[in-house]
Amino acid sequence: MKTTFRRALATVLSVLLLMAAVPLSVWPTVTVSAASTATFADGTAYEYTVNSGTATITKYIGTATVVDIPESLDGSTVTTIGNDAFRDTEITAVTIPDMVTRIENYAFAYCYALSDVTLPKALTYLGRRAFANAAIESIEIPKSLDSCDKYSSYSYTFEGKTYSVYDGPFFCCENLKSATFEEGSTQIAQNLFAGAVALESVVIPDTVTVIENSAFRDCLRLTDVIIGQAVTTISDYAFNSCYSLRSVVLPNMVTRINAYAFESCRNLQSVTLSKSLTDLGRRAFAYTAIESIEIPKSLDICDKYSDYSYEFEGKSYSVYDGPFFCCENLKSAT
Repeated sequence: MKTTFRRALATVLSVLLLMAAVPLSVWPTVTVSAASTATFADGTAYEYTVNSGTATITKYIGTATVVDIPESLDGSTVTTIGNDAFRDTEITAVTIPDMVTRIENYAFAYCYALSDVTLPKALTYLGRRAFANAAIESIEIPKSLDSCDKYSSYSYTFEGKTYSVYDGPFFCCENLKSATFEEGSTQIAQNLFAGAVALESVVIPDTVTVIENSAFRDCLRLTDVIIGQAVTTISDYAFNSCYSLRSVVLPNMVTRINAYAFESCRNLQSVTLSKSLTDLGRRAFAYTAIESIEIPKSLDICDKYSDYSYEFEGKSYSVYDGPFFCCENLKSAT
């Protein structure tokens, strides 16, 4: 026992001696400040922290309702709007400087009067419920945005019925009817408009090649979608549960429609598939109102996962869940 202890002690001392031999200038320096406060003549004021030369706004404590967030605080570039930073404030308009790359969860949630938002050109991440329940009517999405978050589904009443709706960045923005994308955008970020229940129309630019997972999931009022000519992939759940969507034309560059992409679009009657389509995921169009469909000759892979109970003429059967699972109106295919 004593021998083991001595060996362990000798090892620790050796490591400490080696560390002591390394000059301090070699070790990386990470500086994190305590929360500071900045107050401006226009009535805006912020609490913030500084981490290795970049600032994170942690709380808005100003009285101004029109807010132009500064590019720097205490000489440090503002790069992050922190969790809950502006939550429940009475701001009506906000301009976020272009060096901001992250807007965290709930950052502007429940700002019920917030109708005018300018997003930064360098934004890469947008947290769940970042603008939930804001009064935004339209929004331009920067081409830099590549990741958005959601957490879970919540009850929402639509046309007298209760649905489960996922909580993406624009969750329950009741006035947000349209969105545009910065010129040169190449993707629609995952979860971007998940739960944007008021969104009615969207035009996806011809530069976009992929619509990521759950990008428009639970857009209950979405009726008009124009998909750009360069799109090749429509990812899992991309338009899942868009109950008001009635028709969709998939441009001929689309080669993949992934699992659940248009599932539960219960009023979707007309679908034109791409002439280049090769992969069609399981339940891609399950529970839609499609009446007929033309299958392109390019299609060579379709997916299913398991069998499920289905009632037919008073009896229960096991039915596999292919791309058109439980399409009750689909009577013909060519």
